[in-house]
Amino acid sequence: MGEKMDKAILDKLIQCYETDMDELYGCEHDEIFKWRALKTFQAEWFRADHPDFLSRFNAATRDFSVLIDNSRMHSRSGVVKLWEKNPDEVERLFCEVLFAADHGDLTLRQEHMDAFVDGMEQLRVAHYPANWSFKQDRHTASAFLAMYAPEENYIYKSSEANLMENYGAYGFHIGSGEHFDLSAYYRMCDEIAASFREHSALLEKHFDKIRERDDLMEDHSLHILVYDLIYCSKTYNYYNRIHLQKRKPEKQAKAAARQEADEVKRQAQIEALTTQIEALYEALPDVSDISLTNVEVTSRLYGTGMVIEHDLNTIRVQFPGAVKSFILNTKYNQRPSFENDAEVVAAYTEYTSIMDRIHTLERQLHLLAAK
Repeated sequence: MGEKMDKAILDKLIQCYETDMDELYGCEHDEIFKWRALKTFQAEWFRADHPDFLSRFNAATRDFSVLIDNSRMHSRSGVVKLWEKNPDEVERLFCEVLFAADHGDLTLRQEHMDAFVDGMEQLRVAHYPANWSFKQDRHTASAFLAMYAPEENYIYKSSEANLMENYGAYGFHIGSGEHFDLSAYYRMCDEIAASFREHSALLEKHFDKIRERDDLMEDHSLHILVYDLIYCSKTYNYYNRIHLQKRKPEKQAKAAARQEADEVKRQAQIEALTTQIEALYEALPDVSDISLTNVEVTSRLYGTGMVIEHDLNTIRVQFPGAVKSFILNTKYNQRPSFENDAEVVAAYTEYTSIMDRIHTLERQLHLLAAK
């Protein structure tokens, strides 16, 4: 693997985006909202007449909460709620930590992001220990940074970035958790931006659509466009589209070369299993934004405790005098409860059910492939 992305794959993803642009920017998907969010943030954040931080924050972020919020996570509301408890500290974490000058030092920028996330988490644990949905993470921090200084920053989300890294055969490992490397992610995004600049017809169409409306902001750095490609490639199955295009000739050649009935049958079974597995992976709920560490929970047997470890559908809880592990699944009634836990447990129940089916089919596929 080289140090650059696979240019052919990247160009195919960009072509998918160009083909879908009318639909993506239309009313049904409204992915163009990202440029509306940028204009609103830039217009409101840097105004001098807001009376306090909260009014500035609410006005600046009114159009981009969907970037950081979903049915489970309420990070924007979390900022508001924590400001109500400790306004000075929340303002400090934004203005003196997250938005602090780093002079292009991405290692220092990553340290600022992590310090912001840690500081907001300390406030959440102090004031809303049972409400995991108020959490901030690197994704929310990156979204705030990208709206604040779009020419210097890219929006990051681990599940989307890792897919682009894997499918694009990127030569640097972005990592995650404590092994995350912001500079590696930015290098990948810089490559995508450079590839976009080679697609002049796409860019002309893109900027024409931006200029048609007065509520959108042009971003000539293309940093928002880069994130939109990373996001859309996952959300609208671009990887599957180019994957099928790439494999189709191989399948046709294999079918033509192998005429024996038993081999044709085996290949058909493999294809059917592969299709089922791919469909199941696409159906997996995205649980990457759920983090229950340091969330307060309550158990009928053990009382009140704090989650000390969270690994997918399993949590370890420190209760007074004991540490207990629980599986987040609706079939286990003895699990502890926490605020708004129904949707989280349902998501992990679905995730576990689908993964069990995937593992069963993968074992069958392995046996067929070994014949």
